[in-house]
Amino acid sequence: MPQADPRTAPAADPALDDAHPMGSKHVSGPTRFGALRRQIDGISSRLLTERLRDLEEKGFIYRHYEPTIPPAVTYGLTKRMQEISGALDKLDELAHKWQEEDAKGVRKRKAKTV
Repeated sequence: MPQADPRTAPAADPALDDAHPMGSKHVSGPTRFGALRRQIDGISSRLLTERLRDLEEKGFIYRHYEPTIPPAVTYGLTKRMQEISGALDKLDELAHKWQEEDAKGVRKRKAKTV
């Protein structure tokens, strides 16, 4: 089974979760590159640019360029991303729940009692 690309896949690891640029917690409408970068701790401009380009190529986000001085570039969610974002949010919630259970050893205890 092919592995998901970690640069564009929603993160199941809280350490990586903030690095997903177009997660619903980062974008509620058109958002400028600089604002996205400030919202995501520890992501480089290069990595954010790569992720945004990949998401744009896949049709999940759009990029709007205004030839002003300085140029204004905004990113937003396409209908495709809006349709899938609910499912991605649920998967993210489940991943965090399981991670917390694993950290507390809940899964190991339950597995032994079943």
